[in-house]
Order: sequence, then C-alpha cells, then structure tokens
Amino acid sequence: IIGDLNATPRAQSSAWFTKAGLFESRDPSHILDPRTWPSGLGVPLILGVRIDRALASSEFYCERFTVGPASGSDHRPIAVRYVLLPK
Repeated sequence: IIGDLNATPRAQSSAWFTKAGLFESRDPSHILDPRTWPSGLGVPLILGVRIDRALASSEFYCERFTVGPASGSDHRPIAVRYVLLPK
C-alpha cells in the first residue's frame, strides 16, 4: 500500500496495518523519519510529518525510500524500491 494515508506511522489508526501484517517501509540508511507534509506552504519540513507512506508485507525488503522535492503540491512525492525476499 503506497499513498497519502493521512496518518503518521504512530497514529492509533495505523495499528490496523500492523494487525494485517503490513510494515512501514523506510530506507535502511535513514536515521529520522522522512517528512512529506506540508510542502511548499512556508512551514519548514523539519516541523512536518510523514503521512505519505508505503507499507508492505514481510516478504518484501525496502531497499530504498526516497522523498522527492516540492513540486507544487502540499505533499512531497515518495518513491520506493522493494526487493522480493527469497522464501
């Protein structure tokens, strides 16, 4: 599942995803959670939150999670590269 979920990973409404066996995707090199919202509204991104998210089952490894530049939307785009893990 990838998209604007309008909830941070820590929001109570996000617990459903964990119960369904979906896990938050993030770049292994990231120390801080990348912010995606708001973008381009005069609010420093460091004060933003991550509500544009990517979730996957444990069968996938998130090799890269990238937050793109501001492009006119109030959200920054995300791109995710997954690797299917061997069984």
